[in-house]
Amino acid sequence: MSETKRLTAVCCAHMLKEGTKSFSSKEIAERIENVGASVAFPFSFDAVNAATIGLTRFFDDLLPVLKELMLCPQFPQEEFALLRRRILQKLQVDLAQNDVLAYRILTEKIFGADHPYGYNSSASLYKEVSTADLQHYHSQSFGKQNAAIFISGRMPGEWRQRLEDAFGAWRNTPWIPMEKQVTKGQTGGVFVSQCSNLQTAIRIGRRLVPTSHPDFATLVLLNAVLGGYYGSRLMYNLREEKGLTYGVHSTLDTYRYDSFLNISVETEKQNTDEVVESIRHEIERLQAHTITEDELQMVKNYLGGHFLSLIDGPFAAAEVMRVSWLESQRITALQDLFTDLVDIRPSDLMEAAQKYLDWEDLTKVIVH
Repeated sequence: MSETKRLTAVCCAHMLKEGTKSFSSKEIAERIENVGASVAFPFSFDAVNAATIGLTRFFDDLLPVLKELMLCPQFPQEEFALLRRRILQKLQVDLAQNDVLAYRILTEKIFGADHPYGYNSSASLYKEVSTADLQHYHSQSFGKQNAAIFISGRMPGEWRQRLEDAFGAWRNTPWIPMEKQVTKGQTGGVFVSQCSNLQTAIRIGRRLVPTSHPDFATLVLLNAVLGGYYGSRLMYNLREEKGLTYGVHSTLDTYRYDSFLNISVETEKQNTDEVVESIRHEIERLQAHTITEDELQMVKNYLGGHFLSLIDGPFAAAEVMRVSWLESQRITALQDLFTDLVDIRPSDLMEAAQKYLDWEDLTKVIVH
């Protein structure tokens, strides 16, 4: 569900444990701690999540609490004032860090300052949010039509019926797809910002394709070759061979409706131009020459092992399925991705590099 006012979703997620219709925040904490469980509300650009971990024998103790937290939060004003103060203090610290600033600038330029994936938080935006906004957002967004439940581990008896009893009467809420609000960012360009830190933060990237796109698997593999693991080309060039940085990383950040390439590195200011040119050199190598079968197989093996580590245990597997469902509406997305990776050829990577990694199309952000 899209926000009706900026930052209401993140503030709502933070406030869900601060009191409900039946329990105070202290009572919620005591009920969870008494059974040795944990309840958290991690959030992303696409969703607010409720993550509960506890022993099976305490299922009936935790379920009423979780139901209250999701269905009946109260958003007390005093607790919200304390939360906002903590958030503003953390924001002030974050904005003094070059890498944070570079990331904020990059996403804003790539997606656009008005895009749900591109706008940045600020003290003024946080100060505009009220508890009435949180209550309105919750009433409009939280409901069974917008929710899915994932359960893993040793199941209690009649768990389906018990979940149905708890959440079956949850109201329906209208679904407003975010893609109706999508705005365009810009392509390419160099943006330099000044900060007092000694290290220079560099971010280079561009908007790519959603996970459902036919080229997505090739881009996952291409990103790994470029800078997605310790033996990648960027890591070898910038760290091992030239000693320009402690670490350089290339990630493919994925969302439900989009994704973007994000190359990140920190270095000394005097090395900035050399680092940027080295990144350009490695990208142009991928565009001009096919990689060897040995390198391709090594990266495929790495990704296969990485995927296995993501599903190591029932909780990890449930998280993978949750993210897959959220981004693609398919809980088999990771398995499908691995199947697609197997058939990718060296020439496919070169063609993808030529199509998606044109240097002039990449946005470069430098903060020093």
